[in-house]
Amino acid sequence: MAHLIARIAAALGSAVVMATAPVPGKAQSPAPGISDAGTRSLNMGVGKSVIIDLPQDAGEIFVGNPKVANAIVRSPRKLYVLAVDNGQTT
Repeated sequence: MAHLIARIAAALGSAVVMATAPVPGKAQSPAPGISDAGTRSLNMGVGKSVIIDLPQDAGEIFVGNPKVANAIVRSPRKLYVLAVDNGQTT
């Protein structure tokens, strides 16, 4: 069975970073938007799905290549990732 390598770095990275980043104080400048703090790799078969429970509410979720994977937000803390085709995406 061919496996899909779905790197959800941008999707989970932005969700986790936005949800867990410390709130800047009045004297601090805002933190950069994206980092590798929430990077996670998933190996999935085509047509399979994974439910990801986020530690805190997500602001926005996106997938770099929707021909390979799709991310569906069902609640602020629950993300469904579906493998659409073979390939790799962020």
